[in-house]
Amino acid sequence: MIRRATTGDIDAIIKLGVGLISSGAYAYTAISYRACIDRLTKAMRSPDEWIGVALHEGHVVGFLIMVIVSHWWSSQDKYALDDGVFCTRPGLGRKLITAGTDWAFQHGATEVMIAFTSNFKTLRSATALKRIGFTDRGVVVSMHRGDKRASKWAA
Repeated sequence: MIRRATTGDIDAIIKLGVGLISSGAYAYTAISYRACIDRLTKAMRSPDEWIGVALHEGHVVGFLIMVIVSHWWSSQDKYALDDGVFCTRPGLGRKLITAGTDWAFQHGATEVMIAFTSNFKTLRSATALKRIGFTDRGVVVSMHRGDKRASKWAA
């Protein structure tokens, strides 16, 4: 089952998110429980954000955070992008993304983008999204300020 998240889901979302972050591309990130609570609570109140959860046997097993923003070059076009997506049950991740995509289009988005920045089943996830209509538009690259090559920007 997929539904909009409530404040009662925050602990489960954080637990899933910490598991994802600690094993992926952002493992270097310091995680602040207070910052997570504040960010999720703000998103739940915002008309331009949606947090959905996937439930299995009454437990939160996945989440998706969608954010709608305006294109910087167009006042008419808005795009929705994920601010976090993770699901531990096969099949529910696709349903979660479908629900988030439906929400985004119903709330004015002209495009939905999902980025994979973790090595966690990235290729399989991208292939599954292509089957439901998403198109591969490129690659996400990043540089952390603490990386060796970014030393000139290091704090």
